[in-house]
Amino acid sequence: MKTTLPETISCMSPQFVVSDLDKSLQFYTEELAFDINFRYEDFYAGIGCNGHSIHLKQAVPPRKKEKEGGKMKTWIYTSA
Repeated sequence: MKTTLPETISCMSPQFVVSDLDKSLQFYTEELAFDINFRYEDFYAGIGCNGHSIHLKQAVPPRKKEKEGGKMKTWIYTSA
């Protein structure tokens, strides 16, 4: 079955798993000039810079065995 995609994708947000959310936010905001778009409790945040966004999720890094065949989550926003 062929899926038809919308004409324009306006934003994609990869989710990076980090071991320390506060340190990651500090790095992205102070070193790379990202802004904090939102923060959910103490384990999840969205950051952005020049129309690009990244989601950061604090979690225990997976063990090597779990990394094989792992998943990457991406949110895609479109214009209607």
